[in-house]
Amino acid sequence: MPLPLDQFVEQLLRSRLMSSAELADYQDTFPPEKRPKCAKTLARELVRDEKLTPYQLEAILAGKAALLALGEYVILGRIGEGGMGEVFKAIHRRLKRLAAVKMLRPDTLKSAAAVQRFYQEAKVAALLSHPNIVATYDASEQDGVPYLVMEYVEGCDLATLIKRYGSIALCRALDYVLQAARGLEYAHHRNVLHRDVKPANLLLATDGTVKISDMGLARIIEEEMAGPRQTLAQRLTRQGQMLGTVDYISPEQAVDTRHVDHRADIYSLGCTLCTILTGKPLYEGDTPMAKLLAHCEGPGVSLRDRLPDVPEQLDEVFMKMVAKQVADRYQTMTEVIEHLQACLDAQLLASRQGSGDGRTANGRAPPSPTAGGPLERKPGAAEPVSTIAGQPPVIHGSDSTVELVSATAALEDSAGVGATKSRGDDPPGGR
Repeated sequence: MPLPLDQFVEQLLRSRLMSSAELADYQDTFPPEKRPKCAKTLARELVRDEKLTPYQLEAILAGKAALLALGEYVILGRIGEGGMGEVFKAIHRRLKRLAAVKMLRPDTLKSAAAVQRFYQEAKVAALLSHPNIVATYDASEQDGVPYLVMEYVEGCDLATLIKRYGSIALCRALDYVLQAARGLEYAHHRNVLHRDVKPANLLLATDGTVKISDMGLARIIEEEMAGPRQTLAQRLTRQGQMLGTVDYISPEQAVDTRHVDHRADIYSLGCTLCTILTGKPLYEGDTPMAKLLAHCEGPGVSLRDRLPDVPEQLDEVFMKMVAKQVADRYQTMTEVIEHLQACLDAQLLASRQGSGDGRTANGRAPPSPTAGGPLERKPGAAEPVSTIAGQPPVIHGSDSTVELVSATAALEDSAGVGATKSRGDDPPGGR
């Protein structure tokens, strides 16, 4: 049964995306004979005139309008879902600034103390101002759902690049890891650890800048979900968040998540270097437990065992970054930067002298740092992407169409709205 016009208007006003006055003014732009007389027509015109996005329309029809307006931020569309919750593209009502809004799952922060720690950690993250760290703008909650407002990053995460291209060229990989190291160095000097460094949390902006996302949030989630004396097996069974991180976790963090320091980030950054350079994680295994045990007890892995052309100098730096014992690693991120920079300088010099072609491990030309560059894509690969704060990417050129088709399908079911199309009888330049 088609949704009555008055019910659709009621749900629209409940979303706070438009006031009754704004809706009335919008309806007055129609000539009397063309004024929408049913929900189907009104919804179609609101989307066509960009008063609503397809995602907003779907949410209204699904009865989820309450979370479309969060304080001064208006949700425009869904970006993706991670271990902590969903991420949305949003815009500030007054400033018209795009932002990424991460809504944490209601079960993520179960206690009042955990919520308090969440706000405290968000406060600390908001004080971090560095080109290689995703900025935190705000933190609050609505209808019992905590959310974090962050910088919107146009680009894609490094995990997406690896999935698409297999690996990243040596010089470019070193540049990306160095940028992440500089952001982590800045945070470490302010006693802020990340504890979840991995390619999916390193965002590559379209200008080539690498930005670290989720700074400080991982510790809150881990402490809330992991008991003080749980075994590795118990934590793996209970803590789904760890499952996506096991390829990059340090041995000491695997054993006791509550007592780690900045050297855990150094280990994880070394694992990240291995993945983006070789296309494979440091340790492979059939189960998360097998991988965890390999991090704790497995033999050391050399980059040169996988890529013989990797310079010995870099391999030595890498091996020290991923040493099992924290005392055997670099003790500060500043040391890591110094030695990685020396490796990059040597490689750039060698390339200029004609001893390197800068290709990736699988033989393809390296990915451009900008989305949509002249790249060879895998068969069936997606178009250029926009990623927000480490979440699955939005695909330009197809996402809007998919959203619109989905919205119109939902409208057809609940409100009888057909496909969006221009009215042929509209006068040029207006209604």
